[in-house]
Amino acid sequence: NYAEALTAVEAIQYNPKKTDGSLSIRIQNQKAKIYAQQNQFDKTQELYSNSLQNQRASGAAAPSSAPVQQSTQEAKEDIASVLKDRGKLDEEMNLRRQEIEFNLEANNLTEVTRDKVAISNTFAEKGEIPEALKEAAEAASIADTIDNPQAQANAYLALADLYAKNNRANQALSTYKKYS
Repeated sequence: NYAEALTAVEAIQYNPKKTDGSLSIRIQNQKAKIYAQQNQFDKTQELYSNSLQNQRASGAAAPSSAPVQQSTQEAKEDIASVLKDRGKLDEEMNLRRQEIEFNLEANNLTEVTRDKVAISNTFAEKGEIPEALKEAAEAASIADTIDNPQAQANAYLALADLYAKNNRANQALSTYKKYS
């Protein structure tokens, strides 16, 4: 029951003056997820944007804030999933673009790569192949700059699959080779 969950989250007692703000950010993320499930996307967007802004203000991109980063990534994925399930594909991509901007500031390029691949997949689902290819190519390019073989493999695989599905066999083969 989402109403009960929201009540429980709102009942959490904490003193913002005695904490670093991470609990407040995590509460905002939880509330945003609940509102998304209730199709209250304006409240969802407001809370999620506030969460990102509070992270910027509190320096939550620091390594010590791993629980906050995980909470935000989980909230983003849950909200994006709800938006996609409800056919709100443009809103889902906008949410991911907002997260990309935040993660570029925080130099979290693995998450940027992941979101660009997801945006590429959404463009492909909408039939907007040139945009899908552009996002996938950018994801692969970013993935090449980081030491994360999984992110790199996912980006190249997404790009290669797009080439293959769009009758660009030579480019697909070349990209599959980079992937392997």
